[in-house]
Amino acid sequence: MNALMAATTHSLVAENFSRFADSYDNYAQIQRLGLPLIVRQLHQLAPALVAGPVLEIGCGTGFLSIHLLSLLQDRKIVLTDISAEMLSQCSKQIVRHFGAVDADVTLEILDASRLSERNKFALITSSFSLQWLPDCGDAIERQYEALVPGGTIALSFPCAGSFAEWQDAAQRANCPFTGNALPDPLVVEAKLRALGAKPAVIRQPLTVTFSSAFEFFRSIKRCGAGTSMRGSSCTLMEFRHLCRELEDRTTGAVSM
Repeated sequence: MNALMAATTHSLVAENFSRFADSYDNYAQIQRLGLPLIVRQLHQLAPALVAGPVLEIGCGTGFLSIHLLSLLQDRKIVLTDISAEMLSQCSKQIVRHFGAVDADVTLEILDASRLSERNKFALITSSFSLQWLPDCGDAIERQYEALVPGGTIALSFPCAGSFAEWQDAAQRANCPFTGNALPDPLVVEAKLRALGAKPAVIRQPLTVTFSSAFEFFRSIKRCGAGTSMRGSSCTLMEFRHLCRELEDRTTGAVSM
């Protein structure tokens, strides 16, 4: 991806998440389904964390943030997102759960692909945001350099090979697969090892069912995740063929 295309895509990602910040919680079924895994891992990691503040990248409306604030109440916590509207929703979520935003909690706009801090955070974590960064390897390196000695990175992300049903249906329908490329956990692991870390990779299959193909694609759009990093698209006729190929012949449902 060249610099101009990366900048344009970055702008579109921010624009779409901002546009659908109000409806995100109602449509982010996949993100919500993946949340328990990283929450469990953070509970296991918390007792051994070194001293220092916490950074969440891509906090969105606060799915993971609420757990961080409950688990790490004695820490300064920095919640970040590329979208000001998402941060606003996150702030409201915190107020609903805790009554107010604590003085040790800050919310900041951050393009994580330009993270520049060094030796600052005891923990850097994110849930379903790594896939939006244009250079995964560079993003991992920036996060690693932002850790204090002995710090921890905890990431949860949809990985390469996900949405195979969609890819297969697109092939049968003879139309472009417009889903975005996703990070390969083996590549992420190798990058962390090259930096001197000792990563542990946990894979957990997740399945979510939608009442129809239209509902599946609408959920992607309405949670702000509809930005195509591939730059490809379907015609209306191709999209209809794709939906027919995706849906169960009896129920019309779609499982991913």
